[in-house]
Amino acid sequence: MKTVYGVGLVLLALVTGCAGRQAAWEGKAEQAAVVDEAAVAKAAELAAQGDEAWKTRGDVEKLKEALAKWEEASKTAPNMDTYVKLSRGYYFYAESAFSLDKSKQAEMLATYDLGTKAGEQAVAASSPDFVKAVKGGAKWEEAVKSTDEKSVPALYWYASNLGKWARAQGFTVVLSNRDRIKATMTQCLRANPDYFYAAPHRYFGAYYSVAPAFAGGDVDKSKSHFEESLTRAPSYLATKVLMADVYATKKQDRALFEKLLKEVVAADATTDPEIIPEQELEKKKAEDLLKRAEDLF
Repeated sequence: MKTVYGVGLVLLALVTGCAGRQAAWEGKAEQAAVVDEAAVAKAAELAAQGDEAWKTRGDVEKLKEALAKWEEASKTAPNMDTYVKLSRGYYFYAESAFSLDKSKQAEMLATYDLGTKAGEQAVAASSPDFVKAVKGGAKWEEAVKSTDEKSVPALYWYASNLGKWARAQGFTVVLSNRDRIKATMTQCLRANPDYFYAAPHRYFGAYYSVAPAFAGGDVDKSKSHFEESLTRAPSYLATKVLMADVYATKKQDRALFEKLLKEVVAADATTDPEIIPEQELEKKKAEDLLKRAEDLF
Protein backbone atom coordinates (compact mmCIF):
# COMPACT_ATOMS: atom_id res chain seq x y z
CA MET A 1 0.00 0.00 0.00
CA LYS A 2 1.33 3.48 -0.87
CA THR A 3 0.37 6.95 0.28
CA VAL A 4 0.71 10.19 -1.65
CA TYR A 5 2.27 13.12 0.24
CA GLY A 6 1.62 15.95 -2.15
CA VAL A 7 1.35 19.22 -0.26
CA GLY A 8 4.13 18.60 2.24
CA LEU A 9 6.78 17.81 -0.37
CA VAL A 10 6.02 20.32 -3.08
CA LEU A 11 8.91 22.76 -3.37
CA LEU A 12 7.33 25.86 -4.77
CA ALA A 13 8.99 28.02 -7.40
CA LEU A 14 8.67 31.11 -5.27
CA VAL A 15 10.72 34.28 -5.12
CA THR A 16 10.63 34.93 -1.38
CA GLY A 17 11.86 38.49 -0.95
CA CYS A 18 13.58 37.42 2.28
CA ALA A 19 16.83 39.38 2.01
CA GLY A 20 19.94 37.27 2.41
CA ARG A 21 18.40 33.80 2.61
CA GLN A 22 16.95 31.27 0.19
CA ALA A 23 13.63 29.69 0.96
CA ALA A 24 13.40 25.94 1.44
CA TRP A 25 11.21 25.69 -1.63
CA GLU A 26 13.03 28.02 -4.02
CA GLY A 27 13.94 26.35 -7.27
CA LYS A 28 12.20 23.86 -9.54
CA ALA A 29 8.84 22.53 -8.38
CA GLU A 30 8.85 18.81 -7.63
CA GLN A 31 6.13 16.27 -8.13
CA ALA A 32 4.31 14.82 -5.13
CA ALA A 33 6.29 11.99 -3.61
CA VAL A 34 4.84 8.55 -3.04
CA VAL A 35 5.72 7.04 0.33
CA ASP A 36 4.86 3.47 1.31
CA GLU A 37 3.25 2.56 4.60
CA ALA A 38 6.46 1.08 5.99
CA ALA A 39 8.11 4.48 5.59
CA VAL A 40 5.16 6.17 7.28
CA ALA A 41 5.43 3.77 10.22
CA LYS A 42 9.19 4.31 10.45
CA ALA A 43 8.73 8.09 10.40
CA ALA A 44 6.16 7.84 13.19
CA GLU A 45 8.61 5.80 15.28
CA LEU A 46 11.39 8.34 14.71
CA ALA A 47 9.08 11.24 15.53
CA ALA A 48 8.06 9.53 18.77
CA GLN A 49 11.70 9.12 19.73
CA GLY A 50 12.21 12.79 19.06
CA ASP A 51 9.17 13.63 21.18
CA GLU A 52 10.64 11.67 24.08
CA ALA A 53 13.99 13.47 23.86
CA TRP A 54 12.17 16.82 23.61
CA LYS A 55 10.70 16.30 27.08
CA THR A 56 14.16 17.01 28.53
CA ARG A 57 15.17 19.70 26.03
CA GLY A 58 16.73 21.77 28.79
CA ASP A 59 19.66 19.39 28.29
CA VAL A 60 21.20 20.57 25.01
CA GLU A 61 22.27 17.05 24.04
CA LYS A 62 18.69 15.78 24.40
CA LEU A 63 17.49 18.78 22.40
CA LYS A 64 19.90 17.95 19.59
CA GLU A 65 18.76 14.33 19.74
CA ALA A 66 15.13 15.43 19.33
CA LEU A 67 16.01 17.59 16.33
CA ALA A 68 18.03 14.78 14.72
CA LYS A 69 15.15 12.30 15.10
CA TRP A 70 12.62 14.75 13.68
CA GLU A 71 14.93 15.56 10.77
CA GLU A 72 15.22 11.87 9.97
CA ALA A 73 11.45 11.45 10.27
CA SER A 74 10.83 14.40 7.93
CA LYS A 75 13.06 12.83 5.29
CA THR A 76 11.42 9.43 5.68
CA ALA A 77 7.77 10.53 5.36
CA PRO A 78 7.24 14.29 5.64
CA ASN A 79 4.18 15.79 7.31
CA MET A 80 3.10 19.09 8.81
CA ASP A 81 3.41 18.04 12.46
CA THR A 82 7.04 17.00 12.11
CA TYR A 83 7.96 20.19 10.29
CA VAL A 84 6.24 22.24 13.02
CA LYS A 85 8.20 20.38 15.70
CA LEU A 86 11.42 21.11 13.83
CA SER A 87 10.58 24.78 13.41
CA ARG A 88 9.76 25.20 17.11
CA GLY A 89 12.74 23.04 18.07
CA TYR A 90 15.26 25.07 16.10
CA TYR A 91 13.79 28.27 17.53
CA PHE A 92 14.28 26.99 21.07
CA TYR A 93 17.79 25.76 20.23
CA ALA A 94 18.78 29.17 18.88
CA GLU A 95 17.26 30.94 21.88
CA SER A 96 18.65 28.65 24.56
CA ALA A 97 22.09 27.80 23.18
CA PHE A 98 23.14 30.95 21.37
CA SER A 99 21.04 34.06 21.97
CA LEU A 100 22.71 35.03 25.27
CA ASP A 101 26.24 34.55 23.92
CA LYS A 102 27.38 37.32 21.56
CA SER A 103 30.25 35.16 20.28
CA LYS A 104 27.80 32.64 18.78
CA GLN A 105 26.02 34.94 16.34
CA ALA A 106 26.80 32.77 13.30
CA GLU A 107 25.47 29.61 14.94
CA MET A 108 22.36 31.45 16.08
CA LEU A 109 21.62 32.79 12.59
CA ALA A 110 22.14 29.37 11.00
CA THR A 111 19.78 27.77 13.52
CA TYR A 112 17.03 30.35 12.99
CA ASP A 113 17.42 29.75 9.25
CA LEU A 114 16.87 26.02 9.74
CA GLY A 115 13.77 26.85 11.77
CA THR A 116 12.52 29.16 9.04
CA LYS A 117 12.99 26.49 6.38
CA ALA A 118 11.15 23.89 8.43
CA GLY A 119 8.38 26.44 8.98
CA GLU A 120 8.08 27.06 5.25
CA GLN A 121 7.67 23.36 4.65
CA ALA A 122 5.11 23.17 7.45
CA VAL A 123 3.05 25.99 5.95
CA ALA A 124 3.02 24.26 2.55
CA ALA A 125 2.06 20.96 4.17
CA SER A 126 -0.74 22.60 6.16
CA SER A 127 -2.71 24.19 3.35
CA PRO A 128 -3.40 23.02 -0.22
CA ASP A 129 -5.06 26.40 -0.83
CA PHE A 130 -1.84 28.19 0.12
CA VAL A 131 0.16 25.98 -2.26
CA LYS A 132 -2.36 26.60 -5.05
CA ALA A 133 -2.22 30.36 -4.51
CA VAL A 134 1.57 30.55 -4.60
CA LYS A 135 1.84 28.25 -7.61
CA GLY A 136 -0.67 30.57 -9.28
CA GLY A 137 1.67 33.52 -8.78
CA ALA A 138 0.38 35.07 -5.54
CA LYS A 139 2.88 36.67 -3.20
CA TRP A 140 3.25 35.17 0.26
CA GLU A 141 1.44 38.13 1.82
CA GLU A 142 -1.66 37.31 -0.23
CA ALA A 143 -1.36 33.53 -0.27
CA VAL A 144 -1.18 33.35 3.53
CA LYS A 145 -4.73 34.70 3.73
CA SER A 146 -5.95 31.40 2.28
CA THR A 147 -4.74 29.45 5.32
CA ASP A 148 -6.91 28.65 8.34
CA GLU A 149 -6.55 27.69 12.00
CA LYS A 150 -4.87 24.39 11.13
CA SER A 151 -1.94 26.34 9.69
CA VAL A 152 -1.38 28.57 12.73
CA PRO A 153 1.40 26.48 14.36
CA ALA A 154 3.30 26.39 11.07
CA LEU A 155 2.75 30.09 10.41
CA TYR A 156 3.73 31.14 13.91
CA TRP A 157 7.01 29.24 14.16
CA TYR A 158 7.95 30.17 10.61
CA ALA A 159 7.47 33.87 11.30
CA SER A 160 9.11 33.68 14.74
CA ASN A 161 12.29 32.17 13.29
CA LEU A 162 12.34 34.56 10.35
CA GLY A 163 11.77 37.55 12.62
CA LYS A 164 14.61 36.63 14.97
CA TRP A 165 16.89 35.85 12.01
CA ALA A 166 16.15 39.26 10.51
CA ARG A 167 16.39 41.26 13.73
CA ALA A 168 19.81 39.77 14.52
CA GLN A 169 21.13 41.21 11.27
CA GLY A 170 19.89 44.75 11.63
CA PHE A 171 17.21 47.20 10.65
CA THR A 172 17.61 46.88 6.86
CA VAL A 173 16.96 43.13 6.93
CA VAL A 174 14.04 43.63 9.30
CA LEU A 175 12.45 46.08 6.88
CA SER A 176 13.01 43.69 3.96
CA ASN A 177 11.02 41.00 5.73
CA ARG A 178 8.53 43.16 7.62
CA ASP A 179 5.53 42.77 5.32
CA ARG A 180 5.81 39.01 5.10
CA ILE A 181 6.19 38.53 8.85
CA LYS A 182 3.41 40.96 9.68
CA ALA A 183 1.02 39.32 7.19
CA THR A 184 1.82 35.89 8.64
CA MET A 185 1.30 36.99 12.23
CA THR A 186 -1.86 38.88 11.29
CA GLN A 187 -3.26 35.62 9.97
CA CYS A 188 -2.27 33.88 13.24
CA LEU A 189 -4.02 36.62 15.22
CA ARG A 190 -7.13 36.28 13.08
CA ALA A 191 -7.28 32.49 13.14
CA ASN A 192 -6.20 31.71 16.73
CA PRO A 193 -5.15 34.60 19.02
CA ASP A 194 -4.60 32.20 21.94
CA TYR A 195 -2.05 30.00 20.17
CA PHE A 196 1.04 29.25 22.28
CA TYR A 197 0.11 31.36 25.29
CA ALA A 198 -1.41 34.23 23.29
CA ALA A 199 1.67 34.46 21.09
CA PRO A 200 0.07 36.53 18.27
CA HIS A 201 -0.71 39.34 20.72
CA ARG A 202 2.79 39.01 22.20
CA TYR A 203 4.27 39.38 18.73
CA PHE A 204 2.32 42.54 17.95
CA GLY A 205 3.24 43.97 21.32
CA ALA A 206 6.86 43.71 20.21
CA TYR A 207 6.16 44.73 16.62
CA TYR A 208 4.59 48.07 17.48
CA SER A 209 7.42 48.91 19.89
CA VAL A 210 10.29 47.92 17.61
CA ALA A 211 8.93 49.42 14.38
CA PRO A 212 9.75 53.10 13.85
CA ALA A 213 6.85 55.52 13.46
CA PHE A 214 7.19 55.66 9.67
CA ALA A 215 6.85 51.88 9.52
CA GLY A 216 3.78 51.71 11.74
CA GLY A 217 5.32 51.81 15.19
CA ASP A 218 2.87 52.76 17.92
CA VAL A 219 3.66 52.38 21.63
CA ASP A 220 -0.02 52.57 22.62
CA LYS A 221 -0.84 49.61 20.35
CA SER A 222 2.22 47.82 21.70
CA LYS A 223 1.03 48.20 25.28
CA SER A 224 -2.48 47.07 24.35
CA HIS A 225 -1.26 43.87 22.71
CA PHE A 226 1.14 43.03 25.54
CA GLU A 227 -1.64 43.54 28.09
CA GLU A 228 -4.00 41.36 26.06
CA SER A 229 -1.39 38.63 25.87
CA LEU A 230 -0.87 38.80 29.64
CA THR A 231 -4.64 38.71 30.22
CA ARG A 232 -5.00 35.59 28.11
CA ALA A 233 -1.86 33.83 29.41
CA PRO A 234 -0.69 35.58 32.60
CA SER A 235 1.81 32.92 33.67
CA TYR A 236 3.84 32.80 30.45
CA LEU A 237 7.07 34.59 31.38
CA ALA A 238 8.28 35.50 27.89
CA THR A 239 5.56 38.13 27.56
CA LYS A 240 6.87 40.11 30.53
CA VAL A 241 10.46 39.73 29.40
CA LEU A 242 9.65 40.95 25.91
CA MET A 243 7.51 43.81 27.20
CA ALA A 244 10.38 44.95 29.41
CA ASP A 245 12.92 44.54 26.64
CA VAL A 246 11.13 46.46 23.88
CA TYR A 247 8.23 48.43 25.33
CA ALA A 248 9.66 49.64 28.65
CA THR A 249 12.95 50.59 27.02
CA LYS A 250 11.16 52.39 24.19
CA LYS A 251 9.15 54.36 26.75
CA GLN A 252 12.25 54.71 28.95
CA ASP A 253 10.15 53.48 31.84
CA ARG A 254 12.75 51.93 34.11
CA ALA A 255 10.27 51.31 36.92
CA LEU A 256 8.12 49.15 34.66
CA PHE A 257 11.22 47.46 33.23
CA GLU A 258 12.43 46.42 36.66
CA LYS A 259 8.97 45.47 37.91
CA LEU A 260 8.31 43.10 35.02
CA LEU A 261 11.74 41.47 35.14
CA LYS A 262 11.80 41.06 38.91
CA GLU A 263 8.42 39.34 38.67
CA VAL A 264 9.92 36.93 36.16
CA VAL A 265 13.01 36.27 38.29
CA ALA A 266 10.78 35.54 41.30
CA ALA A 267 8.34 33.35 39.35
CA ASP A 268 8.10 29.58 39.71
CA ALA A 269 9.20 28.07 36.38
CA THR A 270 7.62 24.70 37.15
CA THR A 271 3.92 25.59 37.37
CA ASP A 272 3.28 24.39 33.79
CA PRO A 273 5.16 21.11 33.15
CA GLU A 274 4.80 21.55 29.38
CA ILE A 275 7.06 24.62 29.22
CA ILE A 276 9.51 24.37 32.12
CA PRO A 277 12.60 24.75 29.88
CA GLU A 278 11.11 27.80 28.17
CA GLN A 279 10.21 29.38 31.51
CA GLU A 280 13.68 28.73 32.91
CA LEU A 281 15.20 30.35 29.83
CA GLU A 282 13.06 33.46 30.30
CA LYS A 283 14.26 33.76 33.88
CA LYS A 284 17.85 33.78 32.59
CA LYS A 285 16.93 36.44 30.03
CA ALA A 286 15.33 38.55 32.77
CA GLU A 287 18.48 38.36 34.89
CA ASP A 288 20.60 39.33 31.90
CA LEU A 289 18.41 42.34 31.10
CA LEU A 290 18.47 43.54 34.70
CA LYS A 291 22.27 43.47 34.63
CA ARG A 292 22.20 45.70 31.53
CA ALA A 293 19.73 48.24 32.91
CA GLU A 294 22.30 51.03 33.20
CA ASP A 295 23.10 50.70 29.50
CA LEU A 296 19.42 50.72 28.51
CA PHE A 297 18.23 53.73 30.52
